[in-house]
Amino acid sequence: MNKKTENTRLPTKSCVLCERTLEEVGGGKRIIAQQLRGLKLSKTLESRGYSGCHERFFPLHDDDEQYLLVWGEKLLWNENAIERAKKAFQQGYRPWLCQLCAVRACSKCGAPINYPMGSDIIYSDGYTSHVAIQPFDPGCNNKACKKYRAWNFNKA
Repeated sequence: MNKKTENTRLPTKSCVLCERTLEEVGGGKRIIAQQLRGLKLSKTLESRGYSGCHERFFPLHDDDEQYLLVWGEKLLWNENAIERAKKAFQQGYRPWLCQLCAVRACSKCGAPINYPMGSDIIYSDGYTSHVAIQPFDPGCNNKACKKYRAWNFNKA
């Protein structure tokens, strides 16, 4: 089920971490959150509470109580990525992670898998949805890979 609110933001053109577009990484989905890595706006400095996640808050504006919350491996969120994320939110866009940076890639070839389980994704129109964890192998979207599987999962 897709979710859209009055505050829906369109996604940025490229991944906030590696700065590549979906086409440049070989397709996949735009990921905004997972249990172990992601980013969002927050009105409080309240922790999400996941053990093992490194969380950091950054004020979005000097005169506003709105914060950028990022979580994930310590080295994941470098200064440049944080600045790109803040700038995107300040300009009214929604930053995202590509499937390669979000570790939703094929174990054989490294291309994005067809179904990024356990991820919240954003579509090009700003709608978001959650991709549930399911007990199946989603296969790879790289036609040259042995794990390739044709898939018709809502184009991003």
